[in-house]
Amino acid sequence: MKTRDNIYLRIFLPFSFSLIFITLVAWWGANELLYRAMENRLSRQIQQTANLLSEGKLPLTRPLLAQLSELLDANVFLLADDNRIILSADNSFASQLNQLIQSVILRRNQQQTHGLSVHKIELNGQPYMFAFKTVDDGSKKYKGIVVLASTSQMQAKAAETGYRLVLIVISILLLLAWLGHRNARKITAPISELAQMAEEIAAGNREIQSHIKQKNEIGDLAQALNSMTLKLKNYEQELVQKSRLEIVGSLAAKVAHEIRNPLTAIKLQIQMLQENANDTQQSGLRSVASEIRRLELIVSTALDQSKPVRLNYAFFNPNQLIEEFVELFKPQMAHRGVEVQVSLQHLPDVALDRNRIIQVITNLVMNALDELKTGGVIRLSSACSQDDKFVEITIEDSGKGIPLEKRTQIFQPFATEKSDNMGLGLSICKEIIELHHGEILISQSQLLGGAKFVIKLPIKQDKV
Repeated sequence: MKTRDNIYLRIFLPFSFSLIFITLVAWWGANELLYRAMENRLSRQIQQTANLLSEGKLPLTRPLLAQLSELLDANVFLLADDNRIILSADNSFASQLNQLIQSVILRRNQQQTHGLSVHKIELNGQPYMFAFKTVDDGSKKYKGIVVLASTSQMQAKAAETGYRLVLIVISILLLLAWLGHRNARKITAPISELAQMAEEIAAGNREIQSHIKQKNEIGDLAQALNSMTLKLKNYEQELVQKSRLEIVGSLAAKVAHEIRNPLTAIKLQIQMLQENANDTQQSGLRSVASEIRRLELIVSTALDQSKPVRLNYAFFNPNQLIEEFVELFKPQMAHRGVEVQVSLQHLPDVALDRNRIIQVITNLVMNALDELKTGGVIRLSSACSQDDKFVEITIEDSGKGIPLEKRTQIFQPFATEKSDNMGLGLSICKEIIELHHGEILISQSQLLGGAKFVIKLPIKQDKV
């Protein structure tokens, strides 16, 4: 069974071991340097004392040696011609020291060493250091001088300092280990969070988001995961919409196929009525025939849904389309207590698909009419844009309007809160206007207070 590799341990343990090793080496080096410095200081001290006494400027008497020994915490010995101790403030080491001095002087003579020399010895199991130098006091009474100092106190002080240094080092080590732990957790904790986030995404959670804001590679990874989750969510929504559109399209094609035959019969009956109708009746029959042709277009579009939509361009004045629409639907809107206001400015003829634009105007007005359940005002107006590149058809109402947060989604398929509506009308309107190389805008009506839709159609079309 393969064990799980812990990235925290892979980061923290090597750091800790390296830190311990470096700290111990640093402590050993510092302790060694401290001991060497104290030893060198003691060596210089006894050498300076030996040099001073060997110059013969001071009276070499026992009281002087006693004062120097007390001052320096060291013993001073004077040697006779036979290299034996003949004068000192403390004779407790005289017998043992005589033997050691004899052996040291013998080695000096063999090595032909002259002048001042420093040696390390042991007396009674304790470490000592002494400096030896010949004396020139004029009387030739003394041949040499020995300054002997114990190094045990120095070692004890070095050990005590070393113990204190150990405590300091351990404290620093613990502090650095804690800092290392925090730094390691700063790396591993976000990685663990991102790993858990990835598991949530794999389980189907598309709402999860990482809140890691670090400005490093981990932060980049978190942002990439957030972006991936959002794109995956949008992609799945697009798949769902596409699937729903395919189902609706298939159903619409079946319904349109069933509608086509009765619609043809109705069209024939209207044509027969037109043959015998008077002038007053002809106007109404022409409007009905025009709407039947528009229904035939919608049915044909539903049956040819798999084919790209093609526009039948012709030059029309948009004001004419608005007037025809108002003439046809004004009685229906008056019956529902809705006032229709029309404000048309002079417009040039524009290349457009007449039936498709009327379909867009109808959808927008019907949506406004649904909002005015207890009556109100619908206003249709036209004008040229300020740069004279577009004609603008504006449809606005006195309803409650469309909230700002919903305006970006309102043109999406199935974006509706109505139980009796599939929410395809506005998406179809947007598609038709974009096929005309125009755009449809939504805002709040400053005049009536409700929703405001502006249809912008280019005055000049590159391809007609």
